[in-house]
Amino acid sequence: MRGDVRLLGLSKSARYALLGLIHLAAHKDEGRVLVENAAQALELPPSYLAKLFQKMARKGLLESHRGPRGGYILARAPEQITLAEVVSATQEPAEGR
Repeated sequence: MRGDVRLLGLSKSARYALLGLIHLAAHKDEGRVLVENAAQALELPPSYLAKLFQKMARKGLLESHRGPRGGYILARAPEQITLAEVVSATQEPAEGR
């Protein structure tokens, strides 16, 4: 799966975030997903994916839930989340701005 997304010419952050969203969408009927489980399934660094999920939650793309039954879920239907939103949520501010 990782190779398919690499072809889009996106930043690493956007690619990893997109992979994470795809994983959440594929598992939406199973409830909340732990970052660690998503990272393991996607072969991504868990701490990096956690930061991306936090950024996307702050932008309203994901909902985060704490506690023993916590994890992340999509904030809305997958078809309502645009690539532009993912890129915007995960890109770093440009230096000097």
